[in-house]
Amino acid sequence: MITLESDYDKLSMENKNLNLRIDNLTHTTKVNSEIMKKTIEELNTHQLKVLNLSLSLQKYNTIPISAVKNPTKNLSDEKLKKSLDKVGFVFY
Repeated sequence: MITLESDYDKLSMENKNLNLRIDNLTHTTKVNSEIMKKTIEELNTHQLKVLNLSLSLQKYNTIPISAVKNPTKNLSDEKLKKSLDKVGFVFY
């Protein structure tokens, strides 16, 4: 009878320890989940900033063909576009 009671006490204590560990893991998982959500939101914000900067740079790097053609009236549009395209200009 004494061994049954001592076994019961041991098992009861182990059960309490396991429940405590489960509670700790649950809390840790919840905290990690919140951190990951915030990180994903920040990454999305940074991605939008990069996209906006990229679009701004693209607009900054564009040049109207008329602004380049005025000083060089003897070049055809096609030759001028090919030359500028090689340099990396974007036309609109």
